[in-house]
Amino acid sequence: MPVDPVLLRSGQEVPGDQRFTMEYDGTIYVFSTQRTLDTFRADPATYAAQQGGACGRMGPLGGLGDARRYAIQDNMLYFFASEECRRTFRENPKLYMEPRDIFPSGTPEQQTLGLAAIDRWVAWAGGKDAVKAATSFKHVSKKRVEQGSAEWDLTETLEIEGPRSMQRVTSGRRSMASRTRCGGTRFTPPRTAPPSRGTWAIPTRSRIRGACRSSAP
Repeated sequence: MPVDPVLLRSGQEVPGDQRFTMEYDGTIYVFSTQRTLDTFRADPATYAAQQGGACGRMGPLGGLGDARRYAIQDNMLYFFASEECRRTFRENPKLYMEPRDIFPSGTPEQQTLGLAAIDRWVAWAGGKDAVKAATSFKHVSKKRVEQGSAEWDLTETLEIEGPRSMQRVTSGRRSMASRTRCGGTRFTPPRTAPPSRGTWAIPTRSRIRGACRSSAP
């Protein structure tokens, strides 16, 4: 980033000095003085770019922004992949900004139980280092639904390949119990999916902060 991020937060665009630099979350920040470098080092999350330097308009799954294209909004620093992204963001920033985190509600005992559950999930996933290093995620859920006198086994698969790809596919198969009971009678699957020998699939179009992808199974 060519200007001092600490001073930029107060409205001053002061060029950085290559003698005072710090790498944080994949971005090299340059400071005008040792004092502002020390201020940043003490609390980098306050002064660094939001979302790890992702484009402020397209979001984390849209790729990284360019540190030379920056803007301050509500005392937060954003990078942008293009001038068009920065212009669009400035026209309606609230449309693209992530809502502020809300501290979990509940009694202290409930909060303690919730944090313990998160710790168990992190341990199950291989520890915090494994979670931070993960670049893909896949979740499969299954359930049985009824339509008329027929039962269908639905499978929903969510796959994320960071930072750009996401797809959700819902597929269905008429259950064996339903086939036996119905004696070969033809049924229409749930929703509007076309029947095909007792199986069907619906690819879901996924919109993620300006980036869209539609994928078939």
